[in-house]
Amino acid sequence: RRYRLQSQRCLRSFRSWVIDLCGGSLEAVWEALANTPAETPLSASSFHDLLESTIGAVGPQIAEVFEVLDGPEYAAGTGQTSVAELRAALEGLPEEPEGSEVSDPIGLTFAEFFDSECVLEIVSFRACAIGMPEIVPMAEALGRCPWQLRSVNFWDNRICDRGAHRLAEALDKYRGLEYLGLGRNRISDAGLAAICRLFQAHNLDEAGKQAAQARIKEQEATIEAKAKAQAKAKAAPKPTTKREPILFVDELEERPPVVEGGEPSYVLRRPSELKMITMSENPIKQVRTLETLQPLGPKGVELLVKQTAAAAALIAKRPELTTKERRPFCPGGEGWVVRVA
Repeated sequence: RRYRLQSQRCLRSFRSWVIDLCGGSLEAVWEALANTPAETPLSASSFHDLLESTIGAVGPQIAEVFEVLDGPEYAAGTGQTSVAELRAALEGLPEEPEGSEVSDPIGLTFAEFFDSECVLEIVSFRACAIGMPEIVPMAEALGRCPWQLRSVNFWDNRICDRGAHRLAEALDKYRGLEYLGLGRNRISDAGLAAICRLFQAHNLDEAGKQAAQARIKEQEATIEAKAKAQAKAKAAPKPTTKREPILFVDELEERPPVVEGGEPSYVLRRPSELKMITMSENPIKQVRTLETLQPLGPKGVELLVKQTAAAAALIAKRPELTTKERRPFCPGGEGWVVRVA
């Protein structure tokens, strides 16, 4: 039973990946593989070559899936598989119970390192095959604001855009992270934008301005109340090695009218402890994504997108970024400090 459950977990992860690669449809996967006869026997190497040449799937997960298809649940060790067997396996997976991602046992184990009772400030999960099932409970834990946690590294995992959106929801609540490493995952332009927009400045209309002013007033009142409570406390503060929660106050900037006699505009910035995000070696393709996100980013915070197609396109437009000085892309000194080389 344990082997069967692990095999199903492997196949579910693979199914989600190839669906993403083919535009969100399992049927599109079979269309991409249609030129290969469904019953043709495929060795491990030919299976890998087929998936790489047709849908762009590469990496160790291909070998893991082949081993499952060649295992006791399917081919029983013949050393071969086929497109037909792959299709039957992916389409025949049983449905998961509703809410199972939140209670995923492996994800919950990882999430214990984000618990507020944990004393770790730096957590690194490099090459742990973390994908959507694991990231959901981990994001839930991050959203509970573990203020001792300063740095999280997810280098070389299987986090996709949906996982990036889950992390974004968590980081919208927890603003204490200083470093987020998401290099060499499966995050595209959409996932990059989802993460970055949490820390971007936002233009507001009149209604948004009023809501922001009310929120700032509440934040200032909370800080003032906390200061008064601490001043009244008679007992000496207990020694602690853990970082205390930081109370932030949003910043509302009024900008002059674009045209004479026009109305001023307003920009809202939500401060955080963030210092760097690494997004290198991800399938981020559009240079326009970088150019759009950069100006509104938090000043001085570094965004690494090295070895991406978008970075290569930006270098082609701005060759000065590859000079000996390795200057970042940061026009005017405002916004994200984008490093592409």
